[in-house]
Amino acid sequence: MAELVDFQDGKVICGRWKVHTQLGAGGCGAVYKVEDLCNKGFMAAMKVESNDVGNMGVLKLEVQVLGKLKDIPDAFRLYDMGKRKKYSFMVMSLGGQDLLNLAMRSPKTLSLPTIARIGVMCLSAIKSIHDVGFVHRDVKPGNFVQGCTTGRLARLLYLIDFGLIRAYMKEGKGGEMKMRKARTTVALRGTFRYCSLNTHNRLEQGRVDDLYSLLHVLQAINRGLPWDGVKDEKEIMMKKAMDPSIIFKDAPAEFVTIAEYLMTLSSTDKPDYMKVYKLLFEELERTNVNFLMPYEWETKRSDENTMVEPSKHERKTFQKDSDEKLQYRIYPQLNPKKFADAGVQLLC
Repeated sequence: MAELVDFQDGKVICGRWKVHTQLGAGGCGAVYKVEDLCNKGFMAAMKVESNDVGNMGVLKLEVQVLGKLKDIPDAFRLYDMGKRKKYSFMVMSLGGQDLLNLAMRSPKTLSLPTIARIGVMCLSAIKSIHDVGFVHRDVKPGNFVQGCTTGRLARLLYLIDFGLIRAYMKEGKGGEMKMRKARTTVALRGTFRYCSLNTHNRLEQGRVDDLYSLLHVLQAINRGLPWDGVKDEKEIMMKKAMDPSIIFKDAPAEFVTIAEYLMTLSSTDKPDYMKVYKLLFEELERTNVNFLMPYEWETKRSDENTMVEPSKHERKTFQKDSDEKLQYRIYPQLNPKKFADAGVQLLC
């Protein structure tokens, strides 16, 4: 049994990264908040894993994924990595609060336009993973985090934790990228509350299953899911097989349309991200809400000044722009063009 890597506060790794506090631990690994001594005041997250785990470790896979995401604007960054005698580590962007905590922190129930805006942000983050050839397989509120604790990045959500991720493509003999053949039976990977019905049936997960999970995440922070509190898997499966109009009661009407569309896709199909984006955006058009407006958890005036309002320079430079155009200049990750990109090219 591999031992948990445990660092004391103040420990310095590679003469650069000073440990401030432990953020979490599990299995044979731990996550720490660290400071870059070469860039005073810059904080990051360090993941550490015991070398005793051998091929069972996930750090190598996470480094691989972050490496492929290096040119994607709405993904965390890999700053450093290394291997020591007893442990391996990587240093990446430090996130803020996760989606579940943001929802719970809100003094009032999240509005439907907020749920739709969260949906667009999460869809963008998921598509980034898909675009570099991976299926996440554990989409849940705890794996969506703010970019940082202050500033505009705190208004965007990033997808983290690639421990269950799987490549859905492989390189052919001629260097071309091909779809991996779906396995007929697989072990369940994911979280009961949010995973798709296909996942419960031990079928190969594809990009569509991440989107099923996203709908479940959005409804969970909206009004809750019909299977909340249920522990028996068969009973959960029965409830997940119910008509979408029951599962997504009191959600934006477009959730049902999205669910019905996802039902038409197989694990190897590429989802129409633009279609899903447009359906989520219908709620914003109906209520005249945009991404410049505050969210329910932004309760401080300082939050509104730094995270919501465009600067005087931006207003002056882009004074002819409507709020609709300005929101995409400030948050290009949410621009409709993002959802039309082809991503990785496959020979299916």
